[in-house]
Amino acid sequence: MGPHMQQQRSFNTDLSRSQLFQTLLESVLLCHVGMVADIGGTNVDDATRRMMKYILSNELALDYNMFGRHGKNKFKDLCLFNVVYEALKKNSLVNQQEAERALSKWLIGARDRGGRRASRQPVPN
Repeated sequence: MGPHMQQQRSFNTDLSRSQLFQTLLESVLLCHVGMVADIGGTNVDDATRRMMKYILSNELALDYNMFGRHGKNKFKDLCLFNVVYEALKKNSLVNQQEAERALSKWLIGARDRGGRRASRQPVPN
């Protein structure tokens, strides 16, 4: 067996492993979508707030915004975005733009949660 054949076999093995990993990842994400969707809410904003409180800490949320602007990380590139979006779709007829808006609002609010808003307010004399 020549080096070309070994490379082909190695490539096929790597591809099979990659496909298996992708299948497992999709299965895990689908399970998480179901769990997160069960959290629910009265509307898209409420459901987003409840879901995000469950899956992401405020401290970590401070490092993200939806599109990665102003030196922050891009939340939309995370698997978590897809989990929340799919969970929102399970509970209502929400489109991606509505999910992005609700998630953006939640991420922006991270700086004020946990008593941080009071620390940003000027102290009256």
